[in-house]
Amino acid sequence: MSESQVINKEDATSTVEQVESLFSKIETIRYDDYQQVIVLASEAHSISLYAKHWRGVAKSLYHIADSYLRLGNYASASAPAQQALITARQHGFAVEEAYALSALGAVYSYLGDEAEATNLFFQQLDIAQEHKHLTLMGYAFGDLGAMYLRTEDFKKGLELIQKSNQIFDSMGREEEKYLWYFDIGGFYTQRGEYEKAYESYEKMYSLGESKNITEAKILGLTGMARAKSEMREYIVAHEFLDKALAVVHSSRSLLECEVTLERGKIYSRESRQEMALEVLNKALNLATQTEHVNIIMEARRMLCDVYEQTGDFKQALVHNRAYHEARDKTFNDRSFIRTQALRTLYEIETVRKESEIHQLRSEAAEHELIEYKQAEARRLEVERLKLTLDKERDLVTIKDRILTRISHEFRTPLAIIRTSTEILTRYSERLTEEKKDTHQQRIDQQFKLIEKHLNDIGMVLKADNQTVASAKEESSIFYLCTTAIQNAQFQTNSFDRIYLEINTLSDAVWIEKQIFLEVMSNLLSNALKFSDASVTFNVTVDTHTLVAQIDDKGIGIPEDEQEKVFESLYRASNNDEVRGNGLGLTIVRDYVILIGGSIQLKSVVNEGTQVTVSIPLAVQPVA
Repeated sequence: MSESQVINKEDATSTVEQVESLFSKIETIRYDDYQQVIVLASEAHSISLYAKHWRGVAKSLYHIADSYLRLGNYASASAPAQQALITARQHGFAVEEAYALSALGAVYSYLGDEAEATNLFFQQLDIAQEHKHLTLMGYAFGDLGAMYLRTEDFKKGLELIQKSNQIFDSMGREEEKYLWYFDIGGFYTQRGEYEKAYESYEKMYSLGESKNITEAKILGLTGMARAKSEMREYIVAHEFLDKALAVVHSSRSLLECEVTLERGKIYSRESRQEMALEVLNKALNLATQTEHVNIIMEARRMLCDVYEQTGDFKQALVHNRAYHEARDKTFNDRSFIRTQALRTLYEIETVRKESEIHQLRSEAAEHELIEYKQAEARRLEVERLKLTLDKERDLVTIKDRILTRISHEFRTPLAIIRTSTEILTRYSERLTEEKKDTHQQRIDQQFKLIEKHLNDIGMVLKADNQTVASAKEESSIFYLCTTAIQNAQFQTNSFDRIYLEINTLSDAVWIEKQIFLEVMSNLLSNALKFSDASVTFNVTVDTHTLVAQIDDKGIGIPEDEQEKVFESLYRASNNDEVRGNGLGLTIVRDYVILIGGSIQLKSVVNEGTQVTVSIPLAVQPVA
């Protein structure tokens, strides 16, 4: 062994020891200080990634995701959970894969996709049972039990959680049970069985006391207070919250916002509105500091209700608007997470299938070599099998074409993605390169369609908040117009119907390039969708202004609806047969107003529509 090999081996050992030391620190604080866990896990991730210690990479990503989940920041938990799953599957770490499935399942549960969350938890359970990993089995049974508590089959949920508790009891790890007490308490609270809810939260608190788990003590006391307040025992409820806050302050926990919010709710039930307002505002500030999205939204909603009760409608309106803005942002974040998670699962499945295909090819090559050396009698049998295989391959190809047409005609974009992915991964050896490219383009197009819908929603939200950048830059007016035409044609799959005419002394203009493209692409796309005839696109540029006029000979818009078509999600009464999300003209209006322009619409039913947009230009770079 050379000196360099000895050094490399020593470095690798040192890296593993360093990472494991960080994981040991995480285990000692993971129930008490999630922010510090994120710091330590991020350090472990950097070290592991640099040293290509992939087990450490997957494990550290799981701890980061798990900590964000416990902090209520599900948007931040999604990416590390997905990356942990990719890393574990790429390098064959089954246990780390199961932990990543647990975290990703929790993200899907938050998104409201209970079917997918349950599917991931069952995958986690399969791995745990295959490897006889009791801890993972306990988590899987508990997670599945929590999911079933949300359904009519809640008895099965209670049975699964009991099964989880039995596993942890047998391991002498009773401290792992506290989360399920919290879920059961919430279940009984929703059913109005407050005595049972109180008992469950009390068990959680007692477990936290005996095992010194800060989170269990705080959330247990808070749940006990909630149950008592529902039973109108307000004095006892406040005593529990005082005790919870004492634990918060002594431990410097980030859960103060949850305790404070619960006190605000109790004051509201007691009709002590002034106290409720003071405490709810404090809860809002604390949740904002810790980025606890759910607490922020709940505090905003409660503040709106209480201010309305006190007659302060101005403040009620402020918090109502803030609540809806937060809800819109949460919706946008959830949609983005769904898309990213779907792409991740597609990538994971592709990697797994490629690995399987490679293994099958290797085995097939070895088998063919052995058969080649065998007697002449075997050669005839091989030829017969080859002919049979070719016939079956042709039959499968025909079936695939039929399925592809049906999917294209009747399935949603996600179903198209799933079908194309399955064809690529399952029949890779049987497909020509041309067919592989076709299916890959179909997947990309559907992802672009999903992303386009999400981007449309995001653009409207940004425009409402006036956060869109409006910096001008020098561009070619011919390039911008032709690009907008191409965008519209590809969006509608309609070509050679737009006639462009540009009247200008100079091709160079200073303009908000991206906004111009978005506005014109939307207007031209509408013109193509709602008209079978040609569309004219006239652009006139002078020193200070660009005027774009788009005319079509389509179905038109009823006169009494022409102002409404610029509203979010509004669709004219005569265009039910044309697909769309109802956001295109909203984006156009908001962007035009944002850059100081104006827009006019003239339309006659069954004769056509004319849209004129006027955009101010700059004569030099904007400082």
